[in-house]
Amino acid sequence: MGFLVFNEWWYPNFCALLDTLGVRSHLVPTLDLAVQFDGGAWRTRHDTSFWREIADEAERFQLAMPDVAANPLAYAEVTIEEWLDKNGYSNIFRDAVLAPLLSTTFLTRTGLPDSSIFTCACFFGPFPILSLLTRVAWRTVEGGSRSYVNAMLDGFPGGLRPGSRVERIRRNRTRVELLVDGRREKFDHVVLATPADVSLTLLEEPSQDETTYLGDFTYDDAHVVLHRDERTMPTERRLWAAFNFVTEEASGPFRQGSYSYFSSAFQRWVDDDVFVTVGPRSAKIPPEHRLSEHHWRHRVPDFAAPIRSRELRRIQGKRRTWYCGEYTSLIGAHEGSLISGLAVAAALGAPYPFPDRKAARRLFEDAAADHAGLIKTVRPAHESFWPPSLGALVGQMLGSSLAQRARGPRELVPARLASLVSNLVVDRVPVYRSFKKELSSPHGDVRARVYRRDTDA
Repeated sequence: MGFLVFNEWWYPNFCALLDTLGVRSHLVPTLDLAVQFDGGAWRTRHDTSFWREIADEAERFQLAMPDVAANPLAYAEVTIEEWLDKNGYSNIFRDAVLAPLLSTTFLTRTGLPDSSIFTCACFFGPFPILSLLTRVAWRTVEGGSRSYVNAMLDGFPGGLRPGSRVERIRRNRTRVELLVDGRREKFDHVVLATPADVSLTLLEEPSQDETTYLGDFTYDDAHVVLHRDERTMPTERRLWAAFNFVTEEASGPFRQGSYSYFSSAFQRWVDDDVFVTVGPRSAKIPPEHRLSEHHWRHRVPDFAAPIRSRELRRIQGKRRTWYCGEYTSLIGAHEGSLISGLAVAAALGAPYPFPDRKAARRLFEDAAADHAGLIKTVRPAHESFWPPSLGALVGQMLGSSLAQRARGPRELVPARLASLVSNLVVDRVPVYRSFKKELSSPHGDVRARVYRRDTDA
């Protein structure tokens, strides 16, 4: 349930891991999206009356993405909502087409309008994981995610204690002390692979930097149900897709809709009609149709997410404490989470396990060296590879775009750059907190508010 599909281009380290473990995967026959709301319905590459209405917009959007992806410095600071408004896209395209499609990747609609249009464009090509017009090649693990999890556990060289309750983490210059199930245990280092806010809660006497950077990630709660209730799917079976967004609302932004994944569409070992539903409709599924249910949390994406994760380099390894997981990564998802763990392991002295896999190694070095700053590596100045060196790009964006805004006496800095400006100034934490206070003010339009600095960066 927790992890369904991947592809070879965007998940090279994960593919290398599966090969190392001897875990098999297979191509997904079709991984399409269906959307149904009060007044319309559509399914990828299927002819419906609603699709005919927005087909031109969908094609125009798809064809525009390569130009956006090829100009990161021009578009990295432009939000999806700003770009759509500027280029004349309709609200119905945004709410009933693009938002549901992007949500299949982020698993939450919260924060999507404020995400970067450049990040969005990267998903659409030139080696896409999303498309409105063409088929995208995906794979799924044979037997589900438990197959590779069990394979990793079977070969784990150290002692494993799943289910142990870590209550508190106390640190000093020579050791880390964990309070585990009421007992105190000492270690050389601690690696936290928990969400940012959970990690902060576990730390006893966190530093000012730890409080600032770990406390700035936001999460959505999700109620997830594995079940057999067909009422969560589109009314017409011909519209059933692998991913389905269904709502009873007539107009956007469709905040009451739910996603249902049709497991039988891409997991060939599932014989019956089995669904995974996330969202408000999950609470309405009768108990007799439920197979299992879970409460998960997903990080809310936004414009500054790559910068936030980059800022964690300021606290990595400090006080013998390390952080990994999706929120610390450059690209997110399973690939980003895996790379973040490999990066921390490398910082602690472990060799990179897939040195002969060129694509995997390059993405690892981009994330671990350029983005997280946990390792040092030397690479050619230019490589014809996609995705581009996003870690280096984020640093370039900070250096070229934000430096000029943060320098000079009494420089006016737009409030929407609040999370970014702190990267460039010596007194970053006080400035960062001032920005957050300014943003939370109930007076006036947040986007129009500014913060004035009287000293040079």
